[in-house]
Amino acid sequence: MILPRRQQAILDEMERALGAADSQLRSSYAAFARRSEGAPFPAAEVIATRPVRFLVLGLVILLVLGFLAFGISDVSGGCPTAVWHGVCAANAATPGRA
Repeated sequence: MILPRRQQAILDEMERALGAADSQLRSSYAAFARRSEGAPFPAAEVIATRPVRFLVLGLVILLVLGFLAFGISDVSGGCPTAVWHGVCAANAATPGRA
């Protein structure tokens, strides 16, 4: 696993401290690594992709865009969306026009 340099340094320091505290830890870990080499992960430890996250993220984005769209149309004072706000306000302020 590739970690940022700072995190790797912290993990290396922890490994050195554990090795100094327990002299047999390194040999126990090496024996475990030899026994489990090449063994597949149990199904409980495999992390499956979660498409639900992407669905929820998409729904949140659509909700935010909807609020923005309705908020912008509400601020425009009822002008059609294809007309600039300044043009619509100028037409409404012109006397004699319905």
